Amino acid sequence: GSSSARTSGSGSGYLSEILNGSTSALQHQHAAVALQQQQQHHQHSSQLASPGGLMSSSSCSSVVSLVPAAPASSGSSSIVVGAGKGGGGGGQSPSSAAAAAAAAAAVAATLLCNPSVHVYPIYFFSVEINGQPFGRILIEVRNDVAPKMAKNFGALCTGELGFGYKGCSIFQCWENESIITGDFELNNGRGGRSVFEEGFFMPDDTKILAIRGSVGMRRSQKRHDNMGLVGSQFRIILREMRGFTGIFAFVVEGLDLVEKISQAGDSAGKPQSTVLIANCGKWQ
Repeated sequence: GSSSARTSGSGSGYLSEILNGSTSALQHQHAAVALQQQQQHHQHSSQLASPGGLMSSSSCSSVVSLVPAAPASSGSSSIVVGAGKGGGGGGQSPSSAAAAAAAAAAVAATLLCNPSVHVYPIYFFSVEINGQPFGRILIEVRNDVAPKMAKNFGALCTGELGFGYKGCSIFQCWENESIITGDFELNNGRGGRSVFEEGFFMPDDTKILAIRGSVGMRRSQKRHDNMGLVGSQFRIILREMRGFTGIFAFVVEGLDLVEKISQAGDSAGKPQSTVLIANCGKWQ
């Protein structure tokens, strides 16, 4: 009996030791797991945050690259962050290059399609027929290829030297072909002069074709002038004139008005109505 009791006693003691040991082992295991989780959390936090509060992990660069960069202001620099691993260095991103190209195309389209956008100087002519306002003609002058003719024409338009086109009559009208004016002295095609000291000058060799809407200086009608000098008279052309040179400008508004004026001439080109340049000057 006593042997059985001892065995039983030692068994129960052994069982309690096993149970106590299992409990300690479980406690140690839980503590180890908690420590491991704490270390993992600390490591994850250190990867997500840098001392400056910015994301410093390489895996975060792809997130940063998804944010569209704001346009760089004047005097400031812009930083392009590469996406993903090995996302590399400087240079313009494809999206920025596409945006720049689109902006350039928009500017070009504006210059080509907007009639209010002009590069060269423009002069206006307010026309009267028999004392009644009839409309306005705008002429754009190519001062890049015809500097001397442009200077002469501009000064005569503004009247800055005390004489010019204001008050001139349109003394020749050929229906659907051309009109001629600019003789501020005689108003018959035999007068007028340039603003230069010599009075008449050789026109710039522009090589611009005399087509519909073009404007050219008329050759001097002085006797014994075989050099082709020009003074103040000019012609607005309504149809191609291959033998006419000295083109330096184009009508950008009022070509329909020029057509109506051209119809006022008789078979000899003499207008049957009084057509005057009531006012003129620089428009733009």
